[in-house]
Amino acid sequence: MKRLILSLSVLPMVLAAGQALAQTPVEFKFASAAPPTSPWARQINRTAEQVLEATNGAVKIVPFFGSQLGGENDTIAQIARGRLEMGSFTANSVALQVPEMSLLQLPLYFDSRVQRDCVLDKHLRQVTIDALAKKGLRF
Repeated sequence: MKRLILSLSVLPMVLAAGQALAQTPVEFKFASAAPPTSPWARQINRTAEQVLEATNGAVKIVPFFGSQLGGENDTIAQIARGRLEMGSFTANSVALQVPEMSLLQLPLYFDSRVQRDCVLDKHLRQVTIDALAKKGLRF
């Protein structure tokens, strides 16, 4: 009987703590070398707003522009080690972690950016996802 009383007296505290946690958004730091006024930064900010809205404030993306958290190579490595949650990077920087990615940047290999994007989206997407996953990264 004493156990039951103790458990019931703790229950309101647990529920109150759960409600407080539910009101605190989970924050993801987003690293980018993009200048704060660039089109890339505007897109990142729009995405952050959409995520906040779609999750009813439960998930908040906090962008850090202009390499505030370090250069691209450093922040990619931080993401791979779980010290940073998100970022956007040039293909050349990602290729330092996953050398296969450098194939996408070969000059004159693709007729156009549209063709390169098509190949990546329709034929190399899973290969890219798998190669990044081996390094602790998600596409």
